[in-house]
Parts: sequence; structure tokens; C-alpha cells
Amino acid sequence: MHTAARALKPGGQLVLVDGHPTGWMLNHEVPPGSPLQVRFPYESSEPFVEEGQGSYADEKAVLDNPRCVVWTYGLEKLFTAKLGDGLHLRAFREFDRVAWPMPSLVKTDEYYWKLEDSLPFVPLSFTLTAERVA
Repeated sequence: MHTAARALKPGGQLVLVDGHPTGWMLNHEVPPGSPLQVRFPYESSEPFVEEGQGSYADEKAVLDNPRCVVWTYGLEKLFTAKLGDGLHLRAFREFDRVAWPMPSLVKTDEYYWKLEDSLPFVPLSFTLTAERVA
């Protein structure tokens, strides 16, 4: 957030769209309609390392380096970083869908995937809009 805040003029807006930490906790390696399973902690100071071909942009991509290192973070860290960088929160919304496929999700339309309707609402993504204050 620090770099984004510095790049904005006073009054400039940052719009962040990302996967929701709660959604990242779930085991997405199960078929649609499976019971929800927690696979990862909500937040961790240690990274998780996974290896595999494909990416969110292209499931069939052949990668030279298939290792993916991921740190999980909670919303508290996100909001604290934003506020500490002189950004003022204008809007925050949570969504039950994401713009990338996962085995546990079903395609809802041309652009989005979500949990089956029989499952309870779980935030899978969010948008945050913040404004740089003087």
C-alpha cells in the first residue's frame, strides 16, 4: 500500500480487488458442492510453498519455475497498512465470487466462479476503495 499511496496525488483514488482472506482459507482442491474445509490459517507469518503447473491466468501454462510462495494476511493488516499510509477508506465490499477458476467453484457466467448455491455465503473476494488525503 505504501508504494500505491505515494504514487497518488491528494484526492487520488486506489481501487484494490483481491481474493478475500476467508476464501483463501478454504480447501479448493475438492469438487463443487463438497463440504467446506479449512486448509490454511486466516493469517500466517510463515509462507506456504506449493508446486504445480498452470496459473490463475492459464490453467494449462507450462511454467519454468512451478514453485509458488504465498503469505496469508488478514484484513486487519490490510486496513492498518492503508491507514498508516495516509489513505482514507471510501468503500469496502465483499463478494461471493472470484474472476478465476478453482476446482471447488462453479462457473456462474462468462467472468465469475463461486461456491454452489447450496453452501452458505463465504466472502471469496473484495474491493477496497481508498483516497489519498493531503
